[in-house]
Amino acid sequence: MRSIKTKKYDLSEVPVFGWKIWTGRVREASFLRIIPADCSFDSDCNYHGTCLPNGRCECDAGWLGKFCRFEDAVCPNIVFYIEDKPVQNFTILLDDDGKVMTAYERPVYYGQRPSGEFIVILYTGRRWFVTLWDDESDLSSAVDHIRFGLSNPFFHAYWSQIYDKNTVVFSAPTESLLPVSDEVQWDILGVTKSKGDFGTFGFWKCEFGESAFL
Repeated sequence: MRSIKTKKYDLSEVPVFGWKIWTGRVREASFLRIIPADCSFDSDCNYHGTCLPNGRCECDAGWLGKFCRFEDAVCPNIVFYIEDKPVQNFTILLDDDGKVMTAYERPVYYGQRPSGEFIVILYTGRRWFVTLWDDESDLSSAVDHIRFGLSNPFFHAYWSQIYDKNTVVFSAPTESLLPVSDEVQWDILGVTKSKGDFGTFGFWKCEFGESAFL
């Protein structure tokens, strides 16, 4: 998206009219709303958490998300299948206090291949990605690596460049809380454009007939 020309420093001061959006072609956005991403009151945490002085919600036990809007009914372990064959087990990622770690309000899962590669299921704000993360044989070090990346307050799925390798599987756009929902449709990526890239740009995509699912 692109705003009209402006000299405003703060995004909240930029006019909400005149924005252009790319959807395969450039068109003017019919509606745009820009609001702060911080909480001010406990009500902003959906009454399932406490609004801290730093503007972040501390969710009550059993609730997830930036504004505590998801009930913590997550699977602790999931299995990845390709063509009805189980190929990889994943475990939900917890922090040092035993709380579920999230990316874009969704839980993160990790596993390790027999070859030693560390692999992660991560939501990126619009899609789920299954991504090769690390070659480290020490799983605990790899887990600490992803914990460190996700704990950064400026974490961004693309610009943080936390991926050592590339995404191998991605979902269609979805708002599903979990990667195991019937709403999530999967596809496989083929030859990559360059090491470190991920997403649909720079990749050759396989046909949906070769899709993977959880």
